[in-house]
Amino acid sequence: MGNKEFKSTYVEDFFYEKGHAGLKMKQICITIFAWLLFFTPFVLVLFPILFFKQEVIVLAAYQTAARMFRTMGIIFSVAIIFIIVLFIILTYVNNARYEKILNKKITFNEETLAIRKLAVEEFVTERFGDKKTRESQKYISIPGDKNLDVTSYRDLYEKKGVPLK
Repeated sequence: MGNKEFKSTYVEDFFYEKGHAGLKMKQICITIFAWLLFFTPFVLVLFPILFFKQEVIVLAAYQTAARMFRTMGIIFSVAIIFIIVLFIILTYVNNARYEKILNKKITFNEETLAIRKLAVEEFVTERFGDKKTRESQKYISIPGDKNLDVTSYRDLYEKKGVPLK
């Protein structure tokens, strides 16, 4: 399987697809901004040392750098704490939403589900043998031509008239 074939089969990233110009611009701008933020402390420390050697007392520059890195450490610590708290809150909200809405809401059609189960059972029986034989085996070797494609079930559902949405 070549690289292009692998990517087309397994990788779904809107950034690399045609179109989606807004998404691309947004992600590129965020990336550039993040790199600028990353390099800013180094530039602020090294610029005076490298270009204004006579005016800068190097010891003062190192003290400034140490103070700046302590400040950055505090900022990163606060950011990490904020992110952890935010993740906990979002997890709680998502779980509450799941319990209140999704558990009580019917998210599937039972007729479609029954047709899909029957279609899968027929497909697997045809391909790998009957259920009793499959379940009684401790070890089974599947020939390469019987391996499932990525879209096997999707194609099966479409053939039976109950496509995935």
